[in-house]
Amino acid sequence: MATSHQPGPTATRRKCVLVVNPAGGAGRARQRWAAISGGVKSQLEPAFQVAEVLTTRASEAEDIALQAAADGAAVVVAVGGDGTINEVANGLVRAHLQQAASQQPRPTPVLAVIPMGTGSDFVRTFGWTNSWQEAMARIVSGQSCALDVGKVTCCCPETGVPRQRYFVNMSSCGLGGLAAGMAGPYKRLGSYLGYTLATLHAFFKWKNRAVHLQLDGAERQSLQAVTIISTANGKYTAGGIMFAPDADPSDGAFEVIVGRGYSILGFALIAGKLRKGTHLAERGMAVHKAKTVQIDCSSPTCAEGSEGQGWIGSIV
Repeated sequence: MATSHQPGPTATRRKCVLVVNPAGGAGRARQRWAAISGGVKSQLEPAFQVAEVLTTRASEAEDIALQAAADGAAVVVAVGGDGTINEVANGLVRAHLQQAASQQPRPTPVLAVIPMGTGSDFVRTFGWTNSWQEAMARIVSGQSCALDVGKVTCCCPETGVPRQRYFVNMSSCGLGGLAAGMAGPYKRLGSYLGYTLATLHAFFKWKNRAVHLQLDGAERQSLQAVTIISTANGKYTAGGIMFAPDADPSDGAFEVIVGRGYSILGFALIAGKLRKGTHLAERGMAVHKAKTVQIDCSSPTCAEGSEGQGWIGSIV
């Protein structure tokens, strides 16, 4: 856990690795980072040995975080959007699992965030903004807290081989997962308009379908005309939609939101309530609390998305 003291000139400074995604925020992060990087480093360097690594490809942030942990970093800072946070978190979880299995385990680095994304949904749950000065105050203070992490196992329809990913904010199956995978080209339009257009686009490709849902090993529920199932650790998704208003990322359980029977018009009619988090009483919405969620789709393919990362498969 990070500490709040300031080391003297002879003290050993802890390692802090900045994982910067210059493509974040629809490409705007590169320019923003160039403007603030000097200020960020000057505030960190009294307490940390600071290393900066810029990503050049998808999933590279995960590998960088894993290596940073192996090199003994105390803090790994995700500089980017929800996708970058997701990748860094995956790297740190992998590092934690590797260390737990080793003969001489070392502490897992603390995950910190300087938000620079289009949606910045993960940080909204904590009431944080995109202010880098506020982010620096949090990091330098050394305060940290425990955070729940979800694991998704999704079967590839072509090979049947399961793929695993971890998430810290929200994992959505159905319309939400499909929209997450289609959001990329729209992000340059901003969070609200971009994610709205991605959702509209997804509606033209998505067909409501039958799903078997099992929560915490209880009896499976057979659900018809399912539009979306979101397993939420955080409250927000899609650029500020408060889809899971009662989610708590440190309570040891997920808020599971099921939406059934929705069309483009149906979603449009509750758009205002979705942003405010007052939609759960609407017809077709149901909410549950669970630690484990199993979703079996009637279709061989079912879209899944976690923190801006979309892929296709059946969640098992």
